[in-house]
Amino acid sequence: MGQKINPLGFRLGITQNHRSYWFAKPKKYSKVFEEDKKIRDCIELYVQKHIKNSSNYGGIARVEIKRKTDLIQVEIYTGFPALLVESRGQGIEQLKLNVQNILSSEDRKLLVLNGHEKVEFLYKQYEHELTIVITQLKQFTEY
Repeated sequence: MGQKINPLGFRLGITQNHRSYWFAKPKKYSKVFEEDKKIRDCIELYVQKHIKNSSNYGGIARVEIKRKTDLIQVEIYTGFPALLVESRGQGIEQLKLNVQNILSSEDRKLLVLNGHEKVEFLYKQYEHELTIVITQLKQFTEY
């Protein structure tokens, strides 16, 4: 008889990453875990209501939740960069308000990022570093 195993648990750390990054004391673990589930459900519900093509959650590949003591960072990775960016970013702002209403009333900041925004930030950062390297190479070749 074969042993049954969860495919995600089997591949964690090898080919797939965790969906949530946080640490909680044993007494608070279930509460934090339920909050993560509520956040994911809220995002799913928002996409089903507001996005016309809601097949496969409207192109959302994954949702990563990272927690610190006073910050909850939610990263939404989408197949279509402009999926949540409606007129002037109101889509993400509305989603952020919905998620904050669901969470318990503790004083914590909530940061919702679209995966595309994170890629643009990294691209700009590398572009800046590349200009520095190019100027250094030009100075080196002048000598």
